[in-house]
Amino acid sequence: MKIVFLDADRVTLKKDEYFSERIARENNIPIEDVTAFYKNEFRMCQEGKADLKEELAKYLPLWKWDKGVEAFLDYWFTTDTVVNEALFVEVRKLRARGVKCYLVSGQEKYRAMYLLEQLDFKNKLDGCFFSYEIGFRKSQPEYFQAVLGKLGASPGDVVYWDNDQPSVDVAKELGIDARVYKNLEQFQEELQKLNLL
Repeated sequence: MKIVFLDADRVTLKKDEYFSERIARENNIPIEDVTAFYKNEFRMCQEGKADLKEELAKYLPLWKWDKGVEAFLDYWFTTDTVVNEALFVEVRKLRARGVKCYLVSGQEKYRAMYLLEQLDFKNKLDGCFFSYEIGFRKSQPEYFQAVLGKLGASPGDVVYWDNDQPSVDVAKELGIDARVYKNLEQFQEELQKLNLL
């Protein structure tokens, strides 16, 4: 039986622009002042090696945010997480046919909990694998090796969609049928070709 892996941002979640781009635009600050955080400290948070709230506190003054860390996280999570409801229609069909569907995502713990609890991903999917729990990001083969180990699955059991080409490439090198997600129509067509729908 096939297992389906799905990414979060720009797959199970709709997204027109990255939150870092929006913060820079809305606050009229150089994008480099925001991406410095996401390329460094945030990656530590994604690997479970740092706490997002503590790391953000160092950057918020630079980003002209004076309402505190909790308000920033609330703003981030509530405005940056729109569920791709049309995709979840297909997920429900897959699960009804016995196909296990899992989220594979490079999340730190606070946004991960938001997805699980507030967006109900804990019930929309058969499980979620977050990088902060595993200790590796999806750009690292150890991430996928750990997930496969937890599921007791082999790479050939899995078909995986992600909008991020480097993550797709890493998964492919391990033998996973990994594909770049472009849109819902492409996803539906590929599911039909795989005889999953």
